[in-house]
Amino acid sequence: MLNDEWLTVREAAQYLKLSPSAIRKYMRLGKLCCYRQGNIVRFKKSDLDNFLKPVNS
Repeated sequence: MLNDEWLTVREAAQYLKLSPSAIRKYMRLGKLCCYRQGNIVRFKKSDLDNFLKPVNS
């Protein structure tokens, strides 16, 4: 999406109703897509929405 909103770790945690440490854990496990520029980490809101979608088994 062109006008996708970018969120910080704290904002992503609030959006997903998780703790910031849980967000970092999902980042480390590769389950949550994030974008890094140096020490700055951001998340696209659309990626967070996709994270919430159930996976068909």
